[in-house]
Amino acid sequence: IRVGSTKRSASKEELARLFQAAQMIHYDLTPVYHTSRVDLDMRKIKDYFLRFREINIDEYSEQLIERLLINTEIMIESGGEKVVTLAGMLIFGKNPGRYLKQTGITAAAFKGTQLDYETYDKKEILDTLIDLEDQSGEIIESGVIDQAIKFVIQNTRVSSLLKGNKRIDRPDYPQMSIREAIVNAVVHRDYSLVGSKIRLFIFEDRIEIKSPGKLPNSVHIEKMKEGCSFARNPTLVRFLQNYGYMERFGLGIPMKIIKMMREHTGKEPEFKEAGEEFWLTLYK
Repeated sequence: IRVGSTKRSASKEELARLFQAAQMIHYDLTPVYHTSRVDLDMRKIKDYFLRFREINIDEYSEQLIERLLINTEIMIESGGEKVVTLAGMLIFGKNPGRYLKQTGITAAAFKGTQLDYETYDKKEILDTLIDLEDQSGEIIESGVIDQAIKFVIQNTRVSSLLKGNKRIDRPDYPQMSIREAIVNAVVHRDYSLVGSKIRLFIFEDRIEIKSPGKLPNSVHIEKMKEGCSFARNPTLVRFLQNYGYMERFGLGIPMKIIKMMREHTGKEPEFKEAGEEFWLTLYK
């Protein structure tokens, strides 16, 4: 790595980012060392295979379940051991924050329009990405995505407008835009940037979502706004598509964020790269 007029050996993390940028590896399939099947929430595993594969793992032997987890990239064989992948831990892990210091969202709501120490609400969201539901569809445990959406709803306003004789509730931001923005942040962030979390900041006039990692080399902001999709973490994408958090057409940003925000507030969302982060700003 060249630094000014000198050179130095690349660190393990820098090498991982270089290989990832060249699409030689996908970081969501890297092994989470010192883990095993006991670190997976078998309630979520059972629900996933029953719902999307029509497989009842209660009828499988321990050996067949382990092979199933490896074939679906929830686990991986590495160094003679079978360990959980990063994607497997983020979706199905019992306690992702124990092993992945870069997981989760730091959320804060500020009283004014500037970043300062005075907040009226803040939360560290460190669970798995998805909800755990019972057979009737009721949420038993909320995941990172829905906890972050609820944080936004709790810390933004809903105004009441009269249209004819009807009262219409109008939130500061369309919920579908918020959902799309948060899903994109957790699925496309660069998980090789260890120690960096997604930051969700709510101000009086805007929401900022700051996601670790620059855009991949093949994508720039204008292409992304037109619907050019990329998958830094394709295994995570596949899981979230199965669970209905993402659609498969790459139209989330142009339709659910840009178009909906224009129609709702009349203001253009802002996308930009800042250092090793990608920033999305939604204006009220």
